[in-house]
Amino acid sequence: MDKNQRLFYIHIGDLMDFFASMTFNPGTIKNICSNLEKYEPRRKAIKNILYTPIMVSETTTNIFRLLKKKDKYNVMFDSGGFFVQQGKIDSKELFIKLSEFYSNNKWGDYYVLPDSPPTSSDSDKIVEYKIRDTITNANLFYNQLDSHLQKKCIPVVQGHTKEQILRCIDSYADLNVTRIGFGSFGTSGANNGINIITNKSMEIVEYMMKIVEDYSLEVHAFGVGGTKSMPKLYEAGFTSFDSAGWKRAAGFGDVVFPFHSTHNITHNTSEKRGKILSRDNFAKIKHESNHSCFFCDDFKKLQSSEMYRVLHNLLSISDTCELLNNGHNDCHLDNYFSKNMVQNHYSGCEIS
Repeated sequence: MDKNQRLFYIHIGDLMDFFASMTFNPGTIKNICSNLEKYEPRRKAIKNILYTPIMVSETTTNIFRLLKKKDKYNVMFDSGGFFVQQGKIDSKELFIKLSEFYSNNKWGDYYVLPDSPPTSSDSDKIVEYKIRDTITNANLFYNQLDSHLQKKCIPVVQGHTKEQILRCIDSYADLNVTRIGFGSFGTSGANNGINIITNKSMEIVEYMMKIVEDYSLEVHAFGVGGTKSMPKLYEAGFTSFDSAGWKRAAGFGDVVFPFHSTHNITHNTSEKRGKILSRDNFAKIKHESNHSCFFCDDFKKLQSSEMYRVLHNLLSISDTCELLNNGHNDCHLDNYFSKNMVQNHYSGCEIS
């Protein structure tokens, strides 16, 4: 595929990092890490971690601190804007708890500043209020941190209009940061808890990417990253993204493979979200995606074990990211871009 067909501003050689979103309890984290180390020791599915420290126990934070020291993981502290959106914590409480945590934990690699994510169902008035709240709190919070932490901060760009996006970026222009985040993808599902990529959100992204070029800023995509939609993030020029969808999908009985839609393998009608995956289709999709791992070698085990699905899905996300980062030399990937990106320019799809 000729590089002139690429949709946005990505250059050959640019890389996109996957941050595994892991705001989990200590037992789940240990289970995931120990199984990966035992059964897939050569594959580094987790290189970067994002979690919300004010929503987990101190034990969880200690686990991540040890993992960073032992395995050199990059750790991003998320502010918890999603949990404000879900009504699990209010903005004032978040600000106080986050300020205390950031001040006492200077070992992280990235510190996300407080934000107020809008949803697709918010009125224009509410969206505008959230944008002002995001800008005000981000700057107030940044200014109370010492310089060592300030340079590690990630202010978040929110907005449903180009004017709101520009206002956010302009308000962060004087901050000593190298990376910003984008969180205003579309939302759906219960309490608007699922991010979706839509034509409108990608138009906003395209506009944002043109602006940040002038500031030489990297951009992180918050809360998105299904294997079929990751090429959109890559083509848009995102430096990194995070997703917890690999675990959430497993809980619904779903599995993912590189560059394929979500498929339901448990065949439980109360869980079913994706297409039903039969044993015959399973073999076909494995072959097409060129994915293989210990956890998907046995169809029945993958079907019956949620943890097998969790670990398989995590490896699939990691494999997809690696393929994208090396895709300019991959014939299969070029065919994928040509078929799915150019002809179906940003059709709306759910991100899990």
